[in-house]
Amino acid sequence: MYRVSRYRPWLLIIALMLGGTVLCALLAGRYAQQRALDDESLQVRRQLGLYAQTLQQRIDRFGTLPQVLALDPDLHQAVSHPLTAAERQRLNLKLAQANNVTRASTLTLIDKHGIAVAASTGTSRPPMSARTTATAPITSRRWHRAAGTSTASA
Repeated sequence: MYRVSRYRPWLLIIALMLGGTVLCALLAGRYAQQRALDDESLQVRRQLGLYAQTLQQRIDRFGTLPQVLALDPDLHQAVSHPLTAAERQRLNLKLAQANNVTRASTLTLIDKHGIAVAASTGTSRPPMSARTTATAPITSRRWHRAAGTSTASA
């Protein structure tokens, strides 16, 4: 008993030092974990910003495409009268060239009746030509809005 009471202050000091060391190690681990999460969060925010910028560029590209195509007199003429095979082929090639720039899946010219007149995929045969599309009213409204005309005649 004399031996235990003689070493008791030293045992308490050692126990406090060990407890403090464990506490410091836990706090340092928590701090390192928080720093790693903050760094990862910053990296993910930057990556999401780049994705958002890319998405906005694509949206802008496809938002301006109908306006640019509405300025083409050949496309205006194509929806006003029936096309010959040569005219349809020329429009298909023109839409295919525009499609190479925009990298869209397909570009389709739709007349006011909802019939596909020409398509960027129609270079070998007219796969979309003379077919009615379900999005014709939407496309027609966009075309007339881009051209600055009324949709009442469409």
